[in-house]
Amino acid sequence: MEACYLISKTIDLDEVVIVKGNKRKNFIRINTITWKILAIDIAELMNKKQEDRVYIYYGKDMKQFSTDSFEFSFMNSPIMCAFNTEIYVYLTLDNKLRFIWNQHPSAKSYVKSNQISNIEIAENKIMNFCFCIVTRFIPINKMNLITSHRQRKNTCTSETTFISSTKNADNTFNNYFSVAYDIVESVKKVTGPIQYDHYCYDIIDFGFTIQSDFLPLTAYITQIDFSFETEKEFWFNYSEECRLMTRFFKNAKNKVSARIGLLNNPEAEYLRELEKNQKKVQMKKKKKIILIMEYPHRAQESGLIFFKYMMDKQKDFVPYYIVSKSSKDLVELEDYMTNVLFYKSKEHIEKMFETSYLAHTHTPNYAAPVLTKIIEGKIKSFKNIFLQHGIIGVRNLEYMYGKNSNPELINKFVVSSKREFNIVRDELCYSEEEIILAGLPRFDSLLEPFTQFKSFLYKNDILIMPSWRKGQENLTDDEFKKTLFFKSFHSLINNQTFERETKNRNLTVNFFLHNNFQKYNHLFKSSFVHIIESGEQTVQNLLKKHGILITDYSSVGLDFSILYRPVLYYQFDNQLSEQRDLESGNLDFLPGKIFHDENLLLEELYRKNDLYKMDKEYKLLVKNDIYQFRDRKACQRIFRNLQSMNE
Repeated sequence: MEACYLISKTIDLDEVVIVKGNKRKNFIRINTITWKILAIDIAELMNKKQEDRVYIYYGKDMKQFSTDSFEFSFMNSPIMCAFNTEIYVYLTLDNKLRFIWNQHPSAKSYVKSNQISNIEIAENKIMNFCFCIVTRFIPINKMNLITSHRQRKNTCTSETTFISSTKNADNTFNNYFSVAYDIVESVKKVTGPIQYDHYCYDIIDFGFTIQSDFLPLTAYITQIDFSFETEKEFWFNYSEECRLMTRFFKNAKNKVSARIGLLNNPEAEYLRELEKNQKKVQMKKKKKIILIMEYPHRAQESGLIFFKYMMDKQKDFVPYYIVSKSSKDLVELEDYMTNVLFYKSKEHIEKMFETSYLAHTHTPNYAAPVLTKIIEGKIKSFKNIFLQHGIIGVRNLEYMYGKNSNPELINKFVVSSKREFNIVRDELCYSEEEIILAGLPRFDSLLEPFTQFKSFLYKNDILIMPSWRKGQENLTDDEFKKTLFFKSFHSLINNQTFERETKNRNLTVNFFLHNNFQKYNHLFKSSFVHIIESGEQTVQNLLKKHGILITDYSSVGLDFSILYRPVLYYQFDNQLSEQRDLESGNLDFLPGKIFHDENLLLEELYRKNDLYKMDKEYKLLVKNDIYQFRDRKACQRIFRNLQSMNE
């Protein structure tokens, strides 16, 4: 009959018992150091056909056995059988010994550390290296390398070759494996097709699973420890035409992750040559060059307007606009093509080493052709002016733009009002000297001469333009269709009463998703609402050519309110996960009424269509707290601040 023997060589245990709830069973004392319990006695305390566990105690004080207090080792396999079910002696995550059945012990409990060594690159795509995993109490003989896409959650498994396992004096085991890792194929599997002309957001994480002939374990994925002295950066052959930059870095948990990026072969070689000779390139600097951009594939808003101002109105700086060659917005730049840098071109790469200034609307990293360590260092050395892509609204942006979270991201932060100035100072922790109260460049275009009558002409043109939801931008189509966001807006654009009123009132209704949600455009269907594709119209033109805006939390509502046109807020989910702590509440902060109910929202929409105007209290809010300028000189004010930023 199977049994578990416990041998204590250093302490008199006095008594050993197993406990489950109010039930208990005693170990039988065989001699002064040996205790025994039958497998069937353990099983009697377990729930049949369910995952279950019992606890092991010793002494009169009923202390749990812990590796923090004792040195343990297994004399043989810690597996027993009772009632055709395996029982395991296993180590818990908090270092306690227990019995379990109907489940395998967690691999997480047995991994102590791991280390990569002896990296060699073969065929410009294979990483050969040695991998050592230190385990506690049990040896392992199989390890699989796991490549994971952080945002999409895709994984891919690579097999390894077992070399040896040696036992140490402290009852740990050094388990060695050789790895021939085809990183290019693994990256392709977890990322899918990579859009060359877009910024690469992909972050790759690395982990492993283990197996042991000694004890069956779960397939828990342990993240690989960052054991290098510095970051490691490699270039691999992604295809015949293209190279994959892979930069391994230490993530927030001190584990290995990688940033990746693609460059065509000639541009990749050119970048690497400039990185080797960057000091010589820097010596060639003569003119003050400023790079300006939005998203790499966009030229629609503040970046575009500021670039045109810098081209037309000043001579102190040589401006260049970075944009993808495939961008639908190139028509906006056709009069300035001599100063347009195509994203990832040799000219773009060269100017990254010649400039000292960067004006951007989202993040300075978008200026990187690929984010190598040297390019990232260059970007951090720039005088970075954050033009913003919208007035700060209800979202808490500290994790993205806060000085404490990202101390080297921004040198000058452009704002549009004293209220926004205070937010950036008090919540994002920038000094007053780092904040430019000027207004966003695109407001110079948005406020081009218009009359209330001109606004009235657009009263039947309704724009629905919601924000996005953090954490939902990488969902599958089926997952996204289950979100409250999709259900709420899909319901709104298919509301039968709304459709009837649209026909009766001769309304035109357009629906435009945030850039982060554009991939889900095809999921929204409506017989009376036009779903606008990205690139079909600029945001600026959409705002100008609509009379009423429906949004949720988007800062576009603040932009639209500058035109003194009605804004309605549809906040069906009540609370944004990353919402700012608004002391006075949304009612005093946003320039429009807030609705949580679809039908009440539509009733207000019809009222605004009948009596077309912005309410007085919201008009006053716009003047005092949203945009205090109406002179169309935001670009001029930003330029003057730029002049004062010495090299």
